[in-house]
Amino acid sequence: MSGTDITPGLRELCAAIADFELALARAQEAHNIIPAGSTAAVSGIREVALDAAALERGLADDGVVVPALLAQWRAALPDGVGGWLHWGVTSQDAIDSAYACLHGARLDMLRMALEALVRALIGLADEQRSTPMAARTRHRSATPVSFGFLVSGWLAPLVRGLRQLSAIRSGVTEVQLGGSGGVAGGFADPVALAEAVAADLGLTAARVSWQSQRDAVVAGADWLQRISGSVAKAAGDLLFLGGDEVGEVSFASSGGSSTMPHKQNPVRLERCVASYRLVSAQSGIVREAQVGLMQRDGRSWPLEGAALLVAMDECVAQLESMRSVLENLVVHEERMITNLEAGSGVPRAEQARFLLSAHMPPDTAAEVVREAVEQVSSAGGRFLERLAAHPRAAGFDLTPLSGYAPELSNAEVLIDRVIAQARRMLATG
Repeated sequence: MSGTDITPGLRELCAAIADFELALARAQEAHNIIPAGSTAAVSGIREVALDAAALERGLADDGVVVPALLAQWRAALPDGVGGWLHWGVTSQDAIDSAYACLHGARLDMLRMALEALVRALIGLADEQRSTPMAARTRHRSATPVSFGFLVSGWLAPLVRGLRQLSAIRSGVTEVQLGGSGGVAGGFADPVALAEAVAADLGLTAARVSWQSQRDAVVAGADWLQRISGSVAKAAGDLLFLGGDEVGEVSFASSGGSSTMPHKQNPVRLERCVASYRLVSAQSGIVREAQVGLMQRDGRSWPLEGAALLVAMDECVAQLESMRSVLENLVVHEERMITNLEAGSGVPRAEQARFLLSAHMPPDTAAEVVREAVEQVSSAGGRFLERLAAHPRAAGFDLTPLSGYAPELSNAEVLIDRVIAQARRMLATG
C-alpha cells in the first residue's frame, strides 16, 4: 500500500481492508457471485498511490474511511471492473474484518511475549522457592513466606490468561459479512461465503453477523486489562521491594537522573504500571462502544478497533519490559531475612498460636501470644524468649518456632502446583 503522508495507523488499516476486499473477491468468484477474472482485475488496488488528504476528507464526511478508499481504488481500475469490488458488503464488514486481521497478528505477538514472560517467572519462582521473606499485608510485615511464593502469585494469573487466549483470539478475529442490515441479503449462502473469506484470511468464520453484537470484542479488551493489570501488580511489588528503605531487590540496569549522579530509577517497572493505565483506558473505550443503537451506530463501533490495537501494542511492550526487568533482577536474600527478623521474631506469633493451640484452648493460646508480643513492644527482647518465659507457655517445646519450616514447606507445595500448571500450558499451547 503506497501513498504520501498517510499516518502509519491509517496505512495499516487500508492495507488490511485491501486484504479483506481481495479475499472477498476470490471467494465470490469461486462461488460464481462475480464474473470470472474479477479478482485478477481488481488485484491492483494494493499498488494504488493513495491521496492522504482525500482519505482524511472522506473520513470526516463519512465517519469511516471505506467510501473514500473505494473511490480511489475504483478510479485507478479499468472501466467496468471497480463495480465488482466490495460487492454486496458494507463499510462495517470491511472495517471489522480488517481489524480482525490486525488483531490476530497482534495477538500472535502478544502470545509470544506472554509465553516468554511465563518462562522467566517459572525460572525465578523455582530458583527462589526457599528464600524466606516477610509477607506484607495492609502495608505491614506479616508472616514468613518465600520470595518464590510471591513470584508464583505473579505467575498464576498469567497462566490463566494464557489458557484463555485461544478463545479470546477466536472472538476478536471473526470475519464480518453482514451486508447493509446484517442479513447479507446480497448472497444466497452467506455462511459458506464467510467461511471461504475467513479461511483465506486466517480468521474465524462467524456463524451469524455480529455487526451489533460486540461482546467478543469487549471480552478481548477485558482480557487485555486483566493481563496488563497482573503485570502491573508484579511491577508494583518489585517497586516496593526495590525501594531504598526495603532494599530486598535491585536491578542491574536502571535509568539515570539528569541531575543526581547517584540515582538509579526503576524506569521499566514504572513503564509497566503506566502501561496498565493506558490499557485500562483503551479497554474502557471498547466497553463504551458496545452500547450502540439498533444494527449500526456511528457513535460507537468505529472507536473500538483502533482502541483495541493500542491496548494490544501497549500490552506487548509491557510484557517485554517486565521480562527485561526479570533478566536484570538481583535478589538480596540476606536483606530479606534481616527485614523478616526486624520485628524481633514477632512474625512467628501466628505459628506460636497454632502450636500452643494443640495444648490449650485457642482463645487462651491467642492471649498468651498477644501478651508475649506486648512484652516485646514494651520491654524489648526477642519474641520466642518472651514466650518461653510466659508462665502459661512454660514447659512446651517451642523449637519448631525457631525457623520458617511450616510456611516455606507449604509455599513449596503451592509453588510446585503453579509451575506445573504453567509448564503444562506452555506444552499444550
